[in-house]
Amino acid sequence: MAIPNLALVVDDEAHVRTFVSLILKEIGVADTLVAGDADAGFALHQQHQPGVIILDLHLPGGASGLELLKRIRAVDTDVPVIFLSCEAVSSTVMAAVNAGADGYIRKDTPKTEIVRQIREILADPEENEEVE
Repeated sequence: MAIPNLALVVDDEAHVRTFVSLILKEIGVADTLVAGDADAGFALHQQHQPGVIILDLHLPGGASGLELLKRIRAVDTDVPVIFLSCEAVSSTVMAAVNAGADGYIRKDTPKTEIVRQIREILADPEENEEVE
């Protein structure tokens, strides 16, 4: 997969939404939509069909990032979804992966590593294969 033109960041903290938007711009994403809760995030997904979604696990308003992922996967199995969260309990990470997350990155990960991991998740696997 090539770097998408449009991303969606769903996080309850405005400074995190801004930080992730800047990272995505650095990677080459032209535009980023932002939402502060699951309902707004789902509505933006439905309306705009972003090419990648970055989710926080803990969101206000009742629905978690995990619940939002399940809602998104019910209607869109193709969009890459990456969690960016402070929580790193293995059972939570496995629940996210089992629900269809394409990646899980801790918020305390250095910026250069966040960039590398997002690029790796968005990379076209065929581009990474060796030609014989």
